[in-house]
Amino acid sequence: MKEKWMVRIAVFLFFVCSFFGGKVSADTASVYDEAGLLTEAEKLELEERAAGYEESYRMNFVVMTVADTGGREEDEYADWFYEQHGYTDNGQKGGAIFYIDMDNRAVGMETNGEMILFMTDRRIEDAIDAAFGYVEREEYGKALLALMDTTAQYIEEGIESGQVTYNEDTGEYRRYRTITGIEGLLALLIAVAAGIIPCVAVAGRYRMKWGSQTYNFRENGELDITLSEESFLGQHVTRRHIPKDPGDGGHGGGGHVSTTHQSSGGHEFGGGSRNF
Repeated sequence: MKEKWMVRIAVFLFFVCSFFGGKVSADTASVYDEAGLLTEAEKLELEERAAGYEESYRMNFVVMTVADTGGREEDEYADWFYEQHGYTDNGQKGGAIFYIDMDNRAVGMETNGEMILFMTDRRIEDAIDAAFGYVEREEYGKALLALMDTTAQYIEEGIESGQVTYNEDTGEYRRYRTITGIEGLLALLIAVAAGIIPCVAVAGRYRMKWGSQTYNFRENGELDITLSEESFLGQHVTRRHIPKDPGDGGHGGGGHVSTTHQSSGGHEFGGGSRNF
């Protein structure tokens, strides 16, 4: 009798786990199909691809489709969605939300954090180019994969030389700089020289000659060294106006510029979109 009850409990738990397990897989962590454009297989493929990229780059890869934005423009809704789901402060270095907006009839992406540096306006346009043909053929899963894959490709290529971030709301202009090998070597030589000079100065104070020590300054002398560290931020900030190309619809600029704006939640986003 006891064994029969155990079997019944095991069967019940199996069906409960199967039911809830199916729910979890259908509504995955990084894929939000609010417009119902994707098959279950496409959701799974997008989720697996996003998870792989997130692990490799420590960046958020979020996928969204939406049927009703409540009157918001596509970029405004995508920014709001990204913020509301906690992606701006979840410990990643940055990220992007890739979307198909059936309300505004637009396909595009919004970038945040370090992703802004990698995805300039021109690169975003390239990603949309890769996806747009699929959207026109209503192959929405392939379109979103193309957006993600193109973005990952540009992360692999690195930040463009001369990259500039321009916030069109604040007028702030930031140029990205990296320390070259020569600059790093020069900094090392300066640091070594800074350590040697005080020793030479102390030795000279006691009129000592190398090899004939008349005063044991190592035991009797005192030397106070204060360590000072400076963090290189890699950005020079000025304010100026940079005109934007009107483009073919949607928003976004060109060249090595990453055009950004402030969201309603106070975060900085880049991005671009195109109507279909």
